Amino acid sequence: MEKSIGRKIKLARTELGFTQQELAKKLNTSHSVIATWENDKFMPNQESLKKLAQALNKPITYFFDYASKDDPKEKSSYSIAEESTSAYGNNTLKLPIVSNIPEDLRQLGQDNILGYMEIPRFLFPGGKCIVQAANSKTPEISDGDYCIIKTESPVLKNDIVLVKSGNSFYFQRIIKGKSTDLKLLGQVIGIIKKVT
Repeated sequence: MEKSIGRKIKLARTELGFTQQELAKKLNTSHSVIATWENDKFMPNQESLKKLAQALNKPITYFFDYASKDDPKEKSSYSIAEESTSAYGNNTLKLPIVSNIPEDLRQLGQDNILGYMEIPRFLFPGGKCIVQAANSKTPEISDGDYCIIKTESPVLKNDIVLVKSGNSFYFQRIIKGKSTDLKLLGQVIGIIKKVT
């Protein structure tokens, strides 16, 4: 059985022997907020997830499920498009982690997918897939970070994007007025930092 973010918060809290009041004090919030998170009535926002991870001695990825495509429970009759937009629980979205980047991220196939990760639906609306960074040309993204990519949005100056140049793929920031022969594959709408 997959655990919701709320169940994971409660499990990590009880493993450390904290009451809801004690955890709330560490986060400078009320115990009723902790209770609503643990009961999956509300989801913690991105900043609260960072604070939770620190207070509970967990990496931020602890709150997100990751499963390999070779995991038997992951096999299903859904198409890739259905899997990448299906809700698991009311608050999370299951996105494919792309290992073999295709020419067009809107045309993902099973051979492009390494596994899946659940992410909070409200933090990254419109996310299409996740790409693990390599060869980033922007300081915000390090090799090994997971980048959540959106393919259906206008790209603006200073957005970070996934691009193709020849046979290479990398992340870079859009700079106004710079002519380029790069093929834009998608916009980065979120980064899950690699834990070192």
